[in-house]
Amino acid sequence: MQPKSYFIEEVYQLIKEKYPQYNDDTIVIPKIGNKPVVTFKELTITCLSIPYLKDIGKKFLRSDNINRKIRECYQLNDQKYWRTKLLNLVDLKYCPMCKKIFNKTNFSKNARKCKQCVNINSKNHYKNNKEYYLKRNSTQRKRFVERTPKWVTSKELQAIQEFYNNCPKGYHVDHIIPLNGKNVSGLHVLSNLRYLTAEENRSKSNKYIPKIEFL
Repeated sequence: MQPKSYFIEEVYQLIKEKYPQYNDDTIVIPKIGNKPVVTFKELTITCLSIPYLKDIGKKFLRSDNINRKIRECYQLNDQKYWRTKLLNLVDLKYCPMCKKIFNKTNFSKNARKCKQCVNINSKNHYKNNKEYYLKRNSTQRKRFVERTPKWVTSKELQAIQEFYNNCPKGYHVDHIIPLNGKNVSGLHVLSNLRYLTAEENRSKSNKYIPKIEFL
């Protein structure tokens, strides 16, 4: 099931609920000379549609003070990328690859691209680099054998295989303590496995950060 994407008008309506003092036609930037008035709806739609502050300023003929005007309207701190700031107000995020707006839950932690685009990138990278992945998988299988202790029973080996088979779509099986870590190396055992999103697993790489519990 594909996640819901939001049109600009839908996002505007969500943001409008955050500012009950305004309606569509409320003037938030008055006319000065040949510079036209700007309504709340015009400003919001523009900030959601145009990513760069300088281009927003050009549209309204106010390059010199547009950031201050926007800040006063939304009562927020200075921001270079107002689209990101406004989307944050309603827990949404823009994907630069598919150019769609989704709920933040459709993005892995700190990821710029949505989960669907990350998966597409991964599939394309595999398709264009099959030889590399075959070699890497061969090396990985060899490492699994080397890091599997002799005391592991056939029952646990079967449980490990089932853990891999049951990996949810869009997730990777990760070794909590990496098998080839720089400072510490873990074992290929069930208790050292967990599921991570593809983005989180790539970000983690072969690092291990132990949890520190404070009493």
